[in-house]
Amino acid sequence: VKKDEAEYKSVFPRSSFTEQTSENVLTVTQFAKEAGITTQAVRKMIAEGRLYAKKVGNQHTVPVEELHRYLKTT
Repeated sequence: VKKDEAEYKSVFPRSSFTEQTSENVLTVTQFAKEAGITTQAVRKMIAEGRLYAKKVGNQHTVPVEELHRYLKTT
């Protein structure tokens, strides 16, 4: 089930997507390194809707909150 931005913002009302800064979003590479998984796994989770991300230019950015959520479930 894909999360949409409204659903995400209801869970994280002060969403990093309203004001993106390098402190509250991660690149796919940064997320993968912190989570201990491959970048391919991160991209697959994004494509499947299991990980919320926003495309900025040609890169996805992932809120730090998503990393915390991921680490709690693994």
